[in-house]
Amino acid sequence: MLTSDTPSPLNESSLRLLTVRDVAWLLHVHVNTVRLWADRGTLPCYRLGTRRDRRFRREDVERSQTRLVELLQGQGAPTRAPCP
Repeated sequence: MLTSDTPSPLNESSLRLLTVRDVAWLLHVHVNTVRLWADRGTLPCYRLGTRRDRRFRREDVERSQTRLVELLQGQGAPTRAPCP
């Protein structure tokens, strides 16, 4: 049994889910990039509530960070035609 004197194995920071904005800030990318990665399955996310808001575990973001940076550096980054 856990009492108030017993340290909890789960702390608040490990339970907190990150928003799209939080992840974008951490990775220095636009929020739409985070949404695209989540939709493609490149970045695991959870969909919550009736609005199906995306939430991310910090551990998943940190684990995926190297792969996502490689995408941004040209290994699979989408190209766009210049605007006329």
